Amino acid sequence: MTWLALLLPGGGYTTAQPLFHYTDQLLRHLGATTRHLTYPSRDDPDVTAQLHDTADHDRVTLVGKSLGTAAMSRLLDHPLPARTDAVWLTPLFGRPEVRHAAATCPWRSLYVVGLADLYHHPDAHAGLPGHTLALPDADHRLDVPGDVHRSLAHLATVLAALDAFLRDPATPETLDG
Repeated sequence: MTWLALLLPGGGYTTAQPLFHYTDQLLRHLGATTRHLTYPSRDDPDVTAQLHDTADHDRVTLVGKSLGTAAMSRLLDHPLPARTDAVWLTPLFGRPEVRHAAATCPWRSLYVVGLADLYHHPDAHAGLPGHTLALPDADHRLDVPGDVHRSLAHLATVLAALDAFLRDPATPETLDG
C-alpha cells in the first residue's frame, strides 16, 4: 500500500512549527510519505496543481490547519483515492466554503478545535460527520496562553488522537481533550 500525506499549513503557522513537525514525524513513523504544500498566495490557497500524483496512491491523508482547511475545501472535486482521511486543525468554519466542504466531504474526518479560538464556530461545527477533539482554553495555535505545560499537554493530546484516528477507522466520534 502506498500512502501519501499532504500537509497544508496555516497563513501564519508553517509546517516547520511544532504541530506539523510532530505530525510529519508521526505520519512517517506510520508509513506515509509526506509532502508539505505551499500556496500561490495567502489570498489564494489553491494547491490542486501540486496534486498531480494523488491517484497513484492507495491512501491519502490531508492535514490542514486554518488556511489549510480552506485549501482542503477546494479538493472536493479532485480525484482522491477511496481511502482518504482529512484532519481539520482549527478549521475556518467562518468561511462558508470550508463549512460546506466539511459537511459534504466523503472523507473520514478528524476535527481539532481550541475552545478559546476566536475562529472557532461551535454552531457551524455542530452536527458535522466525523470525530472531534475539543481542547479547553486552547487558542488558534492550540496553545493555552501563559501556560506552557498545558500547551505541551494539548500537543501530546492532539498527537495521540491523530495516531488513534490514523490507525483505527473505528475511532470514537468524540475524543476528550
